[in-house]
Amino acid sequence: MKKYIAFASTLMLAATAILFLDSCKKEEPDTETVSATDNAICEAEFTRLMPDVNGIAVNEEGTHNRVSLGNSVLSTCYTLSWSGDTALAVPGVTGHMFVDFGTTGTCQSPDGKTRKGMIEVIFDDGWRTIGSTDTIKLTNFQVNSGNGDVQYDGTVAVTWTDSFTYNYKVMGGKCTKGTAWTVLWDCDRTMKWVAGANDSIASNDVFQMWGTANGTNRESKTFTVDVTMSDCIVRRADCRYIVAGRLTLTPEGKNARTVDFGDGTCDDKANLIINGNSFEFTLQ
Repeated sequence: MKKYIAFASTLMLAATAILFLDSCKKEEPDTETVSATDNAICEAEFTRLMPDVNGIAVNEEGTHNRVSLGNSVLSTCYTLSWSGDTALAVPGVTGHMFVDFGTTGTCQSPDGKTRKGMIEVIFDDGWRTIGSTDTIKLTNFQVNSGNGDVQYDGTVAVTWTDSFTYNYKVMGGKCTKGTAWTVLWDCDRTMKWVAGANDSIASNDVFQMWGTANGTNRESKTFTVDVTMSDCIVRRADCRYIVAGRLTLTPEGKNARTVDFGDGTCDDKANLIINGNSFEFTLQ
């Protein structure tokens, strides 16, 4: 009997020791930054598409049913062409606008990035007509910010809820850098035109946006993104970066973290906040 008691006591001591040692182990820090980086790459261009298209499709004399060819912040070296209902005069008859940056990759936009490929915009009614849906499609569309070409694929649906606010959906979004990596990215956002809407000067346009996004990073891990209306992110037409606002990003298997884009200053810096620890990273 004494032997059994002694054996049991030994087991209890061993178990206690294991529990003690396990409790002393430090929890591995959460340093996952890939999802935030990949979301920023896709977010940067997909959230710029609509303000850029708006820079071309500005209203003419307030009629909202024609498209001006000037005052664009998008670039000065693209070729613009039309097909279908070029006057956007007949509701239900679509007009197609093609913004062609060519194939050489030398078309530099005011944001300092070079672009090539095609943006196609399909209008089902006059620009900014309440209830209308405009569709943006990308063909061989590539952007170079000085760190190699990134190709963007996908379809964007823009549905106007009033003259200054629209629902913005990216469907089948994909951001690819050659054979190095691919990021998948979709979103369902509200975008509001909060400055520059009442003139034809595209460079002073400012947009706020909030809503959700989701994606799969370059390591095949999923992530979700949420932007509240109170912390809406801000896009200025004269800046290549998102300039303000905060989003909550949750990578697969990790706790939520915050990306803070700053106070409105046009710079390439943002802060990633994980469990109270802040890391600055560079936007592209």
